[in-house]
Amino acid sequence: MILPAILYLLLPGVQIIFFLINHPGIEPIEVLNIINSILLTHWIYGNIILSAKIPLLQSIYPYDKRIKTHINISFAIIVSVLLHVIYKIASQYGLDFIMWSLIITILALFVFSFIWMPSKIIFKKNRSKKKRNYDFFKSIHKILLMVIVLLITVHIWRSGLLFDSSVFSFIFYILLFLTAVVVLIISRSKLFTFQAEIKNVKMTGDLICLSVKPSKKLSYKSGQFIFLGGQLENSKYEEHPFSFLSCPSETLSDPDQTVSFTIKKLGDFTEKLLSINEGTKVRLRGPFGSFYPKGKKSACLIGSGIGIVPIISILKDMHNRKDNRKVQAFLSVHDMSEIPGYDQLTDITNEMPNIEIKFLVSNQEKILFSEDYFRNKISSFTETDFLICSSENVLSTVIKALKALGVKNKQISFENFTF
Repeated sequence: MILPAILYLLLPGVQIIFFLINHPGIEPIEVLNIINSILLTHWIYGNIILSAKIPLLQSIYPYDKRIKTHINISFAIIVSVLLHVIYKIASQYGLDFIMWSLIITILALFVFSFIWMPSKIIFKKNRSKKKRNYDFFKSIHKILLMVIVLLITVHIWRSGLLFDSSVFSFIFYILLFLTAVVVLIISRSKLFTFQAEIKNVKMTGDLICLSVKPSKKLSYKSGQFIFLGGQLENSKYEEHPFSFLSCPSETLSDPDQTVSFTIKKLGDFTEKLLSINEGTKVRLRGPFGSFYPKGKKSACLIGSGIGIVPIISILKDMHNRKDNRKVQAFLSVHDMSEIPGYDQLTDITNEMPNIEIKFLVSNQEKILFSEDYFRNKISSFTETDFLICSSENVLSTVIKALKALGVKNKQISFENFTF
């Protein structure tokens, strides 16, 4: 939490103190507007920096947690913008063209973001339409973000805040702007990517099993994910996040150091993966994420659909490391063919009595995750850490059920598919 505390609280706090020291005696309403403006500026720049796909930040603040913070701060940004607009309208200043442009662009960004994130639900009846809309809204999000960086910098410049501040504040705002721009450029470039070679691609039902050989030693943890990118079938370069199915010990024991993923066939990019040949070059960025058990407490792993993949990786890693903690895993799928490595999972439970795996297969039995189901199946709700990986709908259902059974927020970690 150190990085967000610095970006969203400490740095704007220092700027506020410097401004107040250099401007004694200004009216309280003006003070509140300046504080709000400084916070808004830092929150927008902070969101850009925090969401960067730069592996170096992973050890400071994991990418999945950064995205969750990014989303939460976005709501604060909306409130801050509205307060600034109210102040401008109520005062004699009014709204100039740049301010109107900034308001419209920020509102458009959030509208597109809210449509983009849940589009997996909105377009679930038409997968190709869903993917096209997802990519479209994601592209618009990137463009609007760059426009906002430019507009907010022009707005600050025109407001005189830069020139009416201390030399320190002036230099700092310039550095903050340049940092946000550089981070945006780096995130869109291939700077922190490395090459990998496709070793094997096969289809099982709706699942694509993909193995790649990285060009360098890849250090990762079970439960993490990586961005895989390429120009497939001469299309534009794309990157998409995929969870590891392999575990670190498997990779280390393989002469080629291969890593594997199981991917849901969904959209143009994943369909093109099926047509690529062994030896095709792709690029990897990562790994990212913090979805893995911490400490030595008992763990309950809950996954549905393609969300079972990182959980399977965690179970294999625990088995290979002879982890003796109590583990319960609940894996929900539509069909048995959607469980990669089912026989291996069965062997794990046979060899390690401390690991219990329950399979919920909806086309065989109509059992769903619910409060009653967990009450009857989970052995402990107080001394257990819960890790959940699923779609947004299933995630909310599971968390609601667990909280009803007395599970605290600090016991729950989750991964979902919103970035």
